[in-house]
Amino acid sequence: MQGERSLSDIVKTLKETKSLEERRRILFILTKEEKQALYSELYFEEGRKVGISLYNGFIRKGIEYARWLSPEYTLAYLYIKKLKCKRVLELGCATGGFVKVLRRLGIEAYGIDISSYTVSKADVDVRSFLYNIDVETEDIPFPEEYFDMIIAIETLEHLANITFALNNLKRVLKVGGFLFITVPKPQGVLDNITHVNL
Repeated sequence: MQGERSLSDIVKTLKETKSLEERRRILFILTKEEKQALYSELYFEEGRKVGISLYNGFIRKGIEYARWLSPEYTLAYLYIKKLKCKRVLELGCATGGFVKVLRRLGIEAYGIDISSYTVSKADVDVRSFLYNIDVETEDIPFPEEYFDMIIAIETLEHLANITFALNNLKRVLKVGGFLFITVPKPQGVLDNITHVNL
């Protein structure tokens, strides 16, 4: 894949690739703009229909709001409360629904996501706390050791440059801070063309 890559070329190549290692290589070389095109309205609103994700109507049908009511987010919240975390960062925040809930509960919460589409759909009162960042190539715009907890729910499986991303998270996590991660079961990894890690 050289030069300017269209979304249809990227999707076609990823669909034809069955090896996680080859998918990882393809995603690794995408620019931020190409990743934003991949994680666009098509991915979230028609993904299942066109075979690029398991989403259909993520925002249109309100799925993103149901997402932060899931057991994973409930467990994350219980840990935030139990561990008395004051500052929390969510990686893969989408429209920032969980960030909004945490802020309403008095927690200084922020979110980052590669998808400019989902971030642009966030409620106005939370949008200024969300950042459109490529955590695989760009530094997270916070000081070192800023957060008590970082949450990455069903996100790490998408990261081709996971070493850079984890070092990026480590830099902004306090010493003794907490990293809350969930990933899909191995059999679910191949159901999405942007999943590259087991």
